[in-house]
Amino acid sequence: MPPPVYAAEVGGVRAIPQERHRAVTSSTKLAARALEPPDDAPIAVSPRPGATLVVLSRADEFLLEIGLALQGLATVRPVDDLAEALHALREESGPQALAVDAPSLDTALATLEAATLEAPTVPVLLFSPAHLHPELAALTPDPRITVLPTPLEPEPTARAIRRAIESTGVARPVLPEPAAAPRVGVAATPTAFESPTAPAANGGRPRDRSRTAGRWLAVGAALAVIAGGAYRLIEPRSADGRPPVAPAMIARHATAAAPLNRALVQGRLDDLLAKARTAMHEHRYTDPPADNALLYYQSAAAVDPTSAEARDGLHRIGAVLDQRVQGDLTAGHLNQAAAALATIAAILPDHPALAAERLQVASAQQARQNALAAQRQVQANAERLAGLVEARIHSGALDGGADSASAYAAELTAAAPQNPLTASTLADLRAAEAGATARAAAVARAREDAIDAARRLVRAQVAQRLLARARTAALAGQDDARDLLGARTLGADPSAIAAVHALLTSHRLAAARAGAAPALRLVRRVMPRYPHEALDQHVAGSVVVAFVVDPHGRTRDVHVIAESPRGTFDHAATVAVERWRYAPPTLDGKPVSVPARIKIRFAPPR
Repeated sequence: MPPPVYAAEVGGVRAIPQERHRAVTSSTKLAARALEPPDDAPIAVSPRPGATLVVLSRADEFLLEIGLALQGLATVRPVDDLAEALHALREESGPQALAVDAPSLDTALATLEAATLEAPTVPVLLFSPAHLHPELAALTPDPRITVLPTPLEPEPTARAIRRAIESTGVARPVLPEPAAAPRVGVAATPTAFESPTAPAANGGRPRDRSRTAGRWLAVGAALAVIAGGAYRLIEPRSADGRPPVAPAMIARHATAAAPLNRALVQGRLDDLLAKARTAMHEHRYTDPPADNALLYYQSAAAVDPTSAEARDGLHRIGAVLDQRVQGDLTAGHLNQAAAALATIAAILPDHPALAAERLQVASAQQARQNALAAQRQVQANAERLAGLVEARIHSGALDGGADSASAYAAELTAAAPQNPLTASTLADLRAAEAGATARAAAVARAREDAIDAARRLVRAQVAQRLLARARTAALAGQDDARDLLGARTLGADPSAIAAVHALLTSHRLAAARAGAAPALRLVRRVMPRYPHEALDQHVAGSVVVAFVVDPHGRTRDVHVIAESPRGTFDHAATVAVERWRYAPPTLDGKPVSVPARIKIRFAPPR
């Protein structure tokens, strides 16, 4: 039948919203219909009919994912808190398991602690984020606890649920209401565990007495899990900052291990002692759960509390467990040491070494807690330094001082060399440095390109000046091709070079006809004006001016080809020559242009 839906507060259980139950049931039915075989296909019968999965979660999405992953394996019973989950586990009959949505380490550990004490035989499926799995795996060695990832993976989740349901055994333990643990040597009543055919749990169906022996064997196996569960809570709480377990807490959880004697074997005293001796000889002190010396000595003590052999056997097993506690403490197996200590407290509450061993376990747990605190501090410092490195990478401060990515990366490497965060941060820094190197190379190439462009511009300007000077020299009749050669070397325009070369060639031909050159006759001379500054300072000098007399007798292309001192008399000389006039020159009765040059001297009056 479907799980009940409460409309109000009932027996301390908070009401389950009707909408949530319908949503989960609907998703379960949808998943089941999606997996239904064709009508003519053989029907696969579930190995555990009537199974219930109690799901502790406040997230509807998680409940829907669980419903889809179930594939019809069990009925979902959604609950909102741990008290409601424990109530549901006590209330349900048949195979059952507990699924816990644990988004944080605190939630996971708190739930496991309560489930270990209150429901020691119920398989627990713990769903948590992947980054918590290593720590949870170290803190939950119990085989009945399965750690699974969130978000859910349907197929692995379905397999884990099936294994959990199939591992519940033939007989299901009836979870006791919270009560004081029985004292050692007092046998628990057989009603502490019921088979699935018990009238009280199954609507009045007759009890199957033929399965009594199997029931007690299952009880023995379940009590071994109880013994393991008793010490789960005295292990340090991982790296969440909670205080370590004190000796008083060890004593409280050691008392919770007293149900070890609930699986007492029925029989005659002599037979039980004989089995105990055989088990001791074969070193089966506490294992296997249903066939060990501890179980037989406890059962013998229950039959005859005055049995000296039974009491001596329990003390000998206590001595063996003492050695186990010391060996596990030396090896650092605090879970196993706490389990052995809980068993000692259960069978020998007045054991003389119990207080000292509790203190040893508490000290070891404190040391482990301190180590975890140190690890947390190292991790926090590594995260801080990694954050500084990333911030400096984003700001571009890769190197160059104490407040740079390289400096913080060096601190991170020294503080946490084996931390995965260090490796990833250094990889980011190397990538940033490679990018910076590439950018610097690109900037250098751009700078070189700019320098080359500037060089080409300077070469072009120099080539233009050389070409102009070569043209002037050619017009002045100077047969000097050095400037023209320099302009060609610097890459001047070939057409301009060819024009100057043609002009130089023509003047060379004209010079070859020396006898044919006409004489020039100056008809108007304009005297140059003496510069005032040169006159005031009594500066003397000279200027050589080249020009061309055109067929009309005017001067053209007037320019200075030599001067001394430089920049003093050149302007006055060229202005005066430009105003000179010559008689029109002729050659063979035809007007011609004639190149000429003149040297003008400047001397101050005495």
